Amino acid sequence: MNSIELDKRYSHLSALLAAAKLDGVICEKEISILKRIAGKMGIEMSEFDVILNNPEQYPIIKCATAPKQLHRLFEMFQIIFIDNQIDEEEREMVYHYAIALGMPKNRAARIIDNSIELFMGQFTFEDYTKIVDVL
Repeated sequence: MNSIELDKRYSHLSALLAAAKLDGVICEKEISILKRIAGKMGIEMSEFDVILNNPEQYPIIKCATAPKQLHRLFEMFQIIFIDNQIDEEEREMVYHYAIALGMPKNRAARIIDNSIELFMGQFTFEDYTKIVDVL
């Protein structure tokens, strides 16, 4: 993995850490979830500890435009779905990540639900035709 891709993954993990910290503290359950996501990202536990202790090193950069927000969220889903699955805790982390990127809550929830369906291959023929027509 090249350094640009690794920096991007560090930034994504740092953003998830910041989202988990929104309530003031990152609990053990959240750390466990974040470690699982870090593993999916190919981030070593020693690197995870460095980011956990200094998440400001890779700050969240809010996206000014909806397409940029969507692109960052898409990249996150690519990482999350490396193992072809997502659990409720990971979904919640991604939701907070979308909010941290600057998405309105309702839009974030809708996009996340639709993205999960697409990444899990659970989409209708109508959805498929919409996607194909865009290409």
